[in-house]
Amino acid sequence: GLIIPIGTWVLKRACQIGADLINNHQQTCIAVNISAKQLKHPEFYNTLTRSLSESKFPAMLLELEITESCFLEDMDIVISLLNKIRQLGVTIALDDFGTGFSSLNYLRKLPVDYLKIDRSFIQELQVDRESQAITASVINLAHELNIRVIAEGVETREQFDFLKHRNVNFVQGF
Repeated sequence: GLIIPIGTWVLKRACQIGADLINNHQQTCIAVNISAKQLKHPEFYNTLTRSLSESKFPAMLLELEITESCFLEDMDIVISLLNKIRQLGVTIALDDFGTGFSSLNYLRKLPVDYLKIDRSFIQELQVDRESQAITASVINLAHELNIRVIAEGVETREQFDFLKHRNVNFVQGF
């Protein structure tokens, strides 16, 4: 039962750290994982705006990472909330795409800026033709929908080269 108070603390702290970095002339984007319970909490939007306001951290430098479990129920309410959040300038990343009950319908309806390909696909790129096909297809599909792509868990030059050749927007290690 601590996800709400811990999540609130993490969001406030991340915004404060981001503002401190800016004050030290080190502008950077800060990504924060948000649980489904947090996102659906009635005070989440107010907590978010208060965290940004109190810290003076620019909304455009904050990215909220959500998983598909955030919208498995009450999808219309979540879409409305995500649109409100994006109007603040905050970006939204759909995290761990492809590992749960992902539906192409989500990509069509959800207001997301980034799609994060789960590391389980990236790990197998050098040895698994299916992972290569899925990863390349997801990158192409996301780009066709004007969604930027982040590959999670990139650890080798071969993985990086494969992704770079397919125009992935960003990579991150594990």
